[in-house]
Amino acid sequence: LGSLLTAPYGQQGGQTYLVTPSGTLVNSPLRYDELAGIDNRNYLKTERQMRDIPLTIVNFMPLRPFFSQQYLTITLGILISLVFMLFFVAHARFTVQQFVKPIEDLRGLMYQAEHGNLLVSYQPDTQDEFEDLAESFNQMVAELRRLIDQVYIEQSSKRKAEVKALLASIKPHFLYNTLETIHWMARRYGADDIVEAVDALSDLFRVGFSANHELGTVETEFSHVESYLKIQKLRYHDILEYSLDMDPAVRYLPVMQTILQPIVENALYHGIKESGNPGRIDIRAWQEGDSLLMVIRDNGRGMTPDKLDHLLMAINQKSDLDPARGHGLMNVQQRLTLTYGSSFGITIQSEPNQGTEVTLHLPVLASREDTSSQRFHSEGDSTDAL
Repeated sequence: LGSLLTAPYGQQGGQTYLVTPSGTLVNSPLRYDELAGIDNRNYLKTERQMRDIPLTIVNFMPLRPFFSQQYLTITLGILISLVFMLFFVAHARFTVQQFVKPIEDLRGLMYQAEHGNLLVSYQPDTQDEFEDLAESFNQMVAELRRLIDQVYIEQSSKRKAEVKALLASIKPHFLYNTLETIHWMARRYGADDIVEAVDALSDLFRVGFSANHELGTVETEFSHVESYLKIQKLRYHDILEYSLDMDPAVRYLPVMQTILQPIVENALYHGIKESGNPGRIDIRAWQEGDSLLMVIRDNGRGMTPDKLDHLLMAINQKSDLDPARGHGLMNVQQRLTLTYGSSFGITIQSEPNQGTEVTLHLPVLASREDTSSQRFHSEGDSTDAL
């Protein structure tokens, strides 16, 4: 009984009582029914009937020590949870920052590029998807720089050509008046060949001086090149024959000016004259689908495949050009590609001692006038003028 009365409960402020069947407390002057005054909210009551003795053991264990231990455990759990939560938040923030920072850096570089700074370059600190993104961004900026440089060069070349044409057209009326004077002087003396040459030269210069307007028509371009051929015909007589054949459907189609004459001049001097034989130049123009085709063919000396390849590379600015040959072709090619794009321009076919054929591929632009049903056709020995 002594060990029961000194149970662990007593060490924590608990109380143990022995109760007889009549309700008398063995170890207390109180009666069992008087124990009801103990605040059950502050104590945990347990009863156990002894096996061999008619006594009941009643224990009252205070709840405060029990709940104090629970409070300590709960508090410790909360603190540990808070520590883990703070660690998780810090780690999550660090991870998000590692993900967001490259995007913020890229956004800043894109803002700079948007406002004209195309020298920016994105170099991420990580080697993951951002590396691919950086490579794409850098390629985009580099391509923008290249396109801007290309447009600048094209515009600069165009301005230089316009200035050159403008300088060449200074006071053209003085030249026209002089040619008109020569015309009437030659007519007075009956020099009809001089009259024809002066008239052709006047027409040639008139188109040449207006070339800074860029666009004429197929008809005016044919008229211009015929004036040039008339002059050359007077010079070389029977050595040169020519023909011009223009489909009436393309008569009024807009076309860049002075693109035929340089090619015809090249055919005359480097094709026919160098062959040492009389030659012929045929010029045709027609529409094929969405393309305007203008073909200049001569029966001169032609070119070997090696020379033809070199010439094609030169006019496309992929190699140096012989100063004595092909500058007219290169000039026309540059003007066509700058104006219409790389899908248009010049193609050349040639065979040794068979001649050369130059084809100009041009876009079909809106016609300035209704097409005429009359077909243009002029032979080199014809007296019809365009």
